[in-house]
Amino acid sequence: MKTFLLCWFSLNVLLLVADASFFFPEDFAHIKANRVDDPNCPYQPFPVDLGEQIPEELKEAFKNMTGTVQSLVNNVSLPGISVSVNYRGKTLFYLGAGTTDKIGGVIPTANTIFRIGSISKVFVAIAVYQLYQNGLIASLDDPFTKYVPDFKINHVYSNSNITIKSLLSQMSGLPRETPCGIFPGSLNVCPVNSATILKHLSTMSTIRPVYNKPSYSNLAFSLLGRLLVEKFYPGMTYEQYVQQYILTPLNMTKTGFNITSDIQKEMAVGYMPDGSKAILYDLGWNSPCGQMYSTTSDLDKLAAFFIDAFHFEYLPQAGKYPSNYDSVLTRELRKTMSQPVFWNADGLTQFGTPFEVRTQLTYFILQKGGNVAGYSALFAFIPNLRLGLNMLFSGSFDEFSSGSDIYNIIIPGFMSALKFLGPPIPIPPSFNPYIGEYVDSSGTIHLSIQPSQEFLLLKLPISDKTLLILLVYYKEGVMIMWDPSVATPCIVGELLGLTGEWVMFSKMKDNVYTVVNMPGLLYGIDFTRK
Repeated sequence: MKTFLLCWFSLNVLLLVADASFFFPEDFAHIKANRVDDPNCPYQPFPVDLGEQIPEELKEAFKNMTGTVQSLVNNVSLPGISVSVNYRGKTLFYLGAGTTDKIGGVIPTANTIFRIGSISKVFVAIAVYQLYQNGLIASLDDPFTKYVPDFKINHVYSNSNITIKSLLSQMSGLPRETPCGIFPGSLNVCPVNSATILKHLSTMSTIRPVYNKPSYSNLAFSLLGRLLVEKFYPGMTYEQYVQQYILTPLNMTKTGFNITSDIQKEMAVGYMPDGSKAILYDLGWNSPCGQMYSTTSDLDKLAAFFIDAFHFEYLPQAGKYPSNYDSVLTRELRKTMSQPVFWNADGLTQFGTPFEVRTQLTYFILQKGGNVAGYSALFAFIPNLRLGLNMLFSGSFDEFSSGSDIYNIIIPGFMSALKFLGPPIPIPPSFNPYIGEYVDSSGTIHLSIQPSQEFLLLKLPISDKTLLILLVYYKEGVMIMWDPSVATPCIVGELLGLTGEWVMFSKMKDNVYTVVNMPGLLYGIDFTRK
């Protein structure tokens, strides 16, 4: 009884702390009618299958997106753009704008190759998480020196260890660029080896405290890629590792490092801001941080790899979802890799390992931008919407602003298209055995189970409010609570912890259940039909 009273008291206190804005509507129909504009927890539609035909709302969004992208093209510094939108792991829309070259070019296709700059860092992060998954790295919080003892740099601000996670999340305090040296006239801008880089670093200093605030570092990712592969795979280069353990398993056949003459035949020509052709420099030792090339088609495959980790079944009836990607990296680690590590003071942007995360239109957008001479690129996806966007530019451009503009067009389109396409909510064959008024043995708590249009609802009076919970049918005598979170502030709904709780009915008499209990909420308390 003491446990029961404590649970009941905590629920009451939570409702009081939530203030008058904590609103429990008396009818679920209110939620359906107002779910998009509700000022509490924003409604996000289920990312269900759209079927064979693209909904009209999305056709309109893609039309507007096309106009926006085409307006960016110019015949001086940005002659071509390749854009793809992927949904639920498949390419849904593609747009090629402009031309692959100012002289004799053609419209870009989904297989046109562009350099992707710092999107290359995503593959470094995957490789590091693979080493962790395979037990070669014990913990991402381990000091980097545990695996690379020769790594030394002067710690100006503290003696804190530079950890693997700090390197992945741009929180290491290392300088931005790799100390390669100057090699005039060479197309390889960093023709050195690891021993040379480590020697140069030993004479340098950190620029910020570790885990103080993000400071972008190309050096950090080149160190991770080069030195960890050298440590655990002697005789194999970082480029060979990525090809064998990431690109080939993901079937990314037009993604790589070495820009051969054959690759150039399939590439869009990159241009500098002054309109001159970009030189295809090789980053050499520094290539893990920005050397790679790819296509929107291949980047859609990479998006599918990450989005797969966020597949969710909203009810147990749907069964467990098998993943074809776990052999590359488990779903749990792909989710971990996608989590923010640092929140900026603007409340909108975060840094992850390695994604730059942005909040826009109530969604978290995970993205990685890339810039290298003559090219810009954006790889982005929204886990909760299972939606991805890839943009490749044959010129220097602000990829984040353009991506934000496109998301302002397509997110509302998807929300409108999905608004009434949610998954069917299972209901019992008959409501009659469940409907009724129930009370606990002390007579303290009264609850009722009532129909509301096509749903079955549990109503639980608490203080002067009514806690209203949608019940989803699991099997005969067993229901699952599904809290309509749009009826509460997000954090309050999560603190209540009701979604997914089991509601068990027993002791059938005269074709109705006479006892109900909620073991995960009020364990040991039976409610008896009045």
